Amino acid sequence: MPAGQLVTHGRADTVRIEVRNVARLLEWLHDGGTTLAACTQEQVDAWLTEGPTTRATVRGFLLWTSRRGHSRTGH
Repeated sequence: MPAGQLVTHGRADTVRIEVRNVARLLEWLHDGGTTLAACTQEQVDAWLTEGPTTRATVRGFLLWTSRRGHSRTGH
């Protein structure tokens, strides 16, 4: 967020949902015996389709990790 901008209740809720879903994805990967660095697009797609549509909020996190070399690029 740009400096000086107030955090609204709605924005705070959105961030909470994003963080929860990122944690759930990482836990799901761990339970499946893999890491973010080793997971495939197929695994991410499976996780997304097995749950609620709010799981799509992990997109920004996955883009960020890919750009920084923490996860595979879209294979």
